[in-house]
Amino acid sequence: AIDLSGSNVKIENVRVFGTADKAVSAGEGSQVILLGCRFEDVGFGIASKDLSEVRADNLHIVKARVAALAAYQKKSLFGPSTITVNHLKVSETSKHYLIQKGSSATINGKNVEGIELDVDSLYQEKPLPK
Repeated sequence: AIDLSGSNVKIENVRVFGTADKAVSAGEGSQVILLGCRFEDVGFGIASKDLSEVRADNLHIVKARVAALAAYQKKSLFGPSTITVNHLKVSETSKHYLIQKGSSATINGKNVEGIELDVDSLYQEKPLPK
């Protein structure tokens, strides 16, 4: 829905419903602030990638098919990413976080441990079903 590259953006009170991919995709060193947003029936709620930093407050993600939040490095030219979210509510979503080792996430004041993540496999699969 919202695809950012090398951006410095503040997004407030946005609602995204029914997108097959990402509600917000922040890449290539983007700095993003999200306030009071709701994402429902999406592939990912937020993907922070390639040296991007996403900060959010009062965020509600419902029915994320892949993950509510993801932080990873996709392109070798860049580096790991970060996500910091306060007052996060996730519902009807089996996988809340996909945080690659080296990237970081702090959710409601708690650090989320990074995992080994095959980023290429996220992009080789067929488009996500609605």
